[in-house]
Amino acid sequence: MEVNLIYFLILKLTHVACGIFWVGAAVMTAVFMQPAAKSLGPDGGKFMQQLAKTNSYPFVLNAASTLTVASGFLLYWKISDGFRSEWIFSKYGILLWMGGIFALVAYCIGFTITRPSNE
Repeated sequence: MEVNLIYFLILKLTHVACGIFWVGAAVMTAVFMQPAAKSLGPDGGKFMQQLAKTNSYPFVLNAASTLTVASGFLLYWKISDGFRSEWIFSKYGILLWMGGIFALVAYCIGFTITRPSNE
């Protein structure tokens, strides 16, 4: 196999796998774990702290989000042939650009929320 193809496939696999994990874990936390912890009262905070300490949950979530964003950036660079403006302003380029902006916003929000709770 050609080196460029292997590079592209590894980037794509990393982006998709880490993205699925990142979104799934974030949804599970927001929809299931946080409401359950809140209903436990003071013990809910202890549960969330233990989750962060025992399983390194915030670290793993931040690592997955970082790999997703970094691999997405590299894929965008590769697909757009080095950020060629003709490609970026095509319909597909704009669609991926918008997805990237949403991912960066989610990434920044995730780091500002999980980072202070880890320290």
